[in-house]
Amino acid sequence: LNGFQLAICIAGICGNDTARDAYVRALYNFTRLGKGRLLSSRHIHCVQALLRLGIDDGELLGVSWEHIFRALTEVNRLQQLWEVKARSDRKKRADDDTTDSDTSSEVDDANFPLEEEMDKKGIDEANAKAIYGAISLNLVDSIFQRSSYLSRPSLKDFVYQLCRVSRMEISGYGGHVGSDANDIDLTNDHYMKHHTLVSDSTSKVGVGGSQPAIYSLQKLVEVTQFNMESRPRLIFADIWGTISTHLTSTALHEEAAVAMFAVDSLRQLSMQFLNREELGVFEFQRRFLKPLETIMSRSTHVSVKEHLLSSVEQLVLIYGFDEGAESSEKATGGQKRTHQGTLRSGWRSVLLVLGAAGLDNNEAVASQGFQLLSAQIQQCVSICKKGDINVDRPMSLLTEHFVDLVNALLLYVSGQSQNLSSKSLESLMQLSELLAEGRVSVSSTRNKTSTSPSFHNDELELWWPILLGLSKTMGDSR
Repeated sequence: LNGFQLAICIAGICGNDTARDAYVRALYNFTRLGKGRLLSSRHIHCVQALLRLGIDDGELLGVSWEHIFRALTEVNRLQQLWEVKARSDRKKRADDDTTDSDTSSEVDDANFPLEEEMDKKGIDEANAKAIYGAISLNLVDSIFQRSSYLSRPSLKDFVYQLCRVSRMEISGYGGHVGSDANDIDLTNDHYMKHHTLVSDSTSKVGVGGSQPAIYSLQKLVEVTQFNMESRPRLIFADIWGTISTHLTSTALHEEAAVAMFAVDSLRQLSMQFLNREELGVFEFQRRFLKPLETIMSRSTHVSVKEHLLSSVEQLVLIYGFDEGAESSEKATGGQKRTHQGTLRSGWRSVLLVLGAAGLDNNEAVASQGFQLLSAQIQQCVSICKKGDINVDRPMSLLTEHFVDLVNALLLYVSGQSQNLSSKSLESLMQLSELLAEGRVSVSSTRNKTSTSPSFHNDELELWWPILLGLSKTMGDSR
């Protein structure tokens, strides 16, 4: 094993990727993980050696991270199996009134027969006992925590391979990021049991099994959180492209429960990302929230779209512009908003999501989106009529993203719901009146919302999207 580790390090330092990958693959095969075979002490030592590579020599692994992540998936499955078995044994002894205060020692003294005499369930239980005692959770967690110390190229390989293994787990077979792995059929019963181990351990969890697992997807979210705080935003934006691609494709999965987990992961990451102020004109928020646009426009599940709109509503209430202390405090349940106004360039993605809801065939989705959009408009209108806008520092949705707000309303005008179309026209009339009265700060929106470089009239640049959008609806049969 020491020879394997040294050979892997030498191959990695010399840049011989073929030799390094061959050694890591061989070491993974020696572990017998996922083979349905009984693990002996030498196989456990191979598992420990493989995980030590991830801790000590992660900088040199490159694409070989795949084998370590696959091993971690199987280790997690076996550890869960042992925990479930231990709880089951304790419950059984309690029912028989023969419970001992220290049941773990009784379990450890259990004797398992030879491999030839054991079925798959017995082999899994024996392997779970061996793995649980030899591999600690701290050892596993340290592999993912140390990703924040990897160099930029090594981090890209780390994230890409973690996404790839996650794709294998969810799909049930090998694939790569951006592949057609979503086409696999997963039943709702399969997914609802992803966080526990079924009593019939003949079914495998993870790579190559029929039951989807989300262990690697959960770890991907943790790795993203670690590196979001420790990396400069330019470097983090480099790996976010790979992460967002995987989360987006997972959110478009044909199984609604899998998709909703991915949407919830995006919500958690977005809340952490929006805790920091936007940097100038880089518009990192726009890039970070862009997956929400794709999910809203391409998802086929009503429940996923409703969950996405609820997540967007939460982001707006916490990180949106402070349109009034009293109303914002009431909307957030009396909690003080400590990050109000940090949502800046991300508003464009939010408004595109709300506008896409207006084109949805489901009336409930369209109504939910319009209710959220209308609430923002009414807050802007009330602030403008009170004359509370600070001209020196405009922090209103109306002054920062006027054209995006108009375009979102126009999507509801062209939507299928006649009721929502009429209400959208009324909202457009309100915005037009504010613009005609000069209550919209033209100078603050000119550089961000100019639709044509040939226009020299700042006010006309704001009128143009309204007039153009309404002219396209003149031929509507309704």
